[in-house]
Amino acid sequence: MDGLHSQYASEPIAALPRRSRSPGLAILPAAWAAVILWTAGAATWSWAADFRLAGIWHVVFVGAVLLLVSVAYRRRDSRIADMFEVTALWIVICLVALLTTALTTRTAAPLADSMFIAADRRLGFYWPLWTGWVDSRPLIRLGLALAYASLLPQFAGSLVYLPLTGRAERVVEAAIMTTIALIPALLCVWFTPALGPFAAFGMADRALYLPAMLGLRAGAQIFDVSYNGAALITFPSFHAIWALALVYVHRGNGWVSVAVAVLNAVVLVSVLSEGGHYLVDLLSGFIVAATAMIVTSAVMRRFRDG
Repeated sequence: MDGLHSQYASEPIAALPRRSRSPGLAILPAAWAAVILWTAGAATWSWAADFRLAGIWHVVFVGAVLLLVSVAYRRRDSRIADMFEVTALWIVICLVALLTTALTTRTAAPLADSMFIAADRRLGFYWPLWTGWVDSRPLIRLGLALAYASLLPQFAGSLVYLPLTGRAERVVEAAIMTTIALIPALLCVWFTPALGPFAAFGMADRALYLPAMLGLRAGAQIFDVSYNGAALITFPSFHAIWALALVYVHRGNGWVSVAVAVLNAVVLVSVLSEGGHYLVDLLSGFIVAATAMIVTSAVMRRFRDG
């Protein structure tokens, strides 16, 4: 018995099996490189325009901590490590996207609200009638308001849920979609800026983004990083783009996919009355999101196969 014990005691104990990393995450180094280049370009533009974001360093600190934790967990559990790394990537992308959006909003181009109102009328849609119908039904408006406000919590939950279920590359897909969608969106902000129907139809008290947007258009040189920069983009609706991105990244995931799709269908409806968007904002959001999905799918396929 002692001999048997000594025989097994002398043999090395097998290491606990670690969860393997998803092949789709082969894109991460390229994603980080692209974000670094984007950050350098935005920082250069910001310096040249004598513009800065206030409160940036605590966000940078959080991102750095997440990366350090990711390194610490890499040998223990790749899924936890991936969760922290893709979350750090998402934080950096949101930060540089906010800076780029704020800089673009400082355009001196004339407002295009009258053009969007006319386009809505040609489609048979009149925003005040729709919003008045929603406002006259408190339960419907409450449901739409809750759905509209659910977008950021959905993203926060996805940053945890997707990596821990072995789908961390889906978070990267959402980041790529956001980056691709920003290109046409920022071009629209630069050349055809709009204040949105809240301002155009005398409901400026509901346009929480309006003071910031007007301040940037007036040449403000400081912008608080805690602001929700997505609201600065009226055409196309970025709320619609993100809602569709969430449905896309949760595809093929059983009942979770169904729940996310149903919730974000309501989010899409809420964009008009709760987000203060024209119908053409919503429709253009569909087009931009579909294009971003196609490009993202092609990019991910190339890295996954390579």
